[in-house]
Amino acid sequence: MNREQAESLLAQMVFDDLEEPVRSQLIEYLKDDPELNEQLGDMRLTAKLLRDAVGVEDAPKLDPLVRATLHKRIENEPRRKGVLAVLSKPIGNRLAAYSALLAAC
Repeated sequence: MNREQAESLLAQMVFDDLEEPVRSQLIEYLKDDPELNEQLGDMRLTAKLLRDAVGVEDAPKLDPLVRATLHKRIENEPRRKGVLAVLSKPIGNRLAAYSALLAAC
């Protein structure tokens, strides 16, 4: 195994996606390449930090009062069909309300 091959396998090593013969070869190669071994350590640390950061908090929740207000606003808007529905003036408000609902769900 050469450095280029080893470097291309680092991401798979971080996520334990390597089959055994290749994994063992990479581990042996990394013993002789401290720079690449350090890069693997940095990648593992980065992956762990990202996993921890994503898993720490629940998804943001929209306040129930705001959610109900947005639902009412959407229900009260007149329904248009076809091209007029897309080109109507209140589209900005409707898009904002739909976007807020999608983001909250």
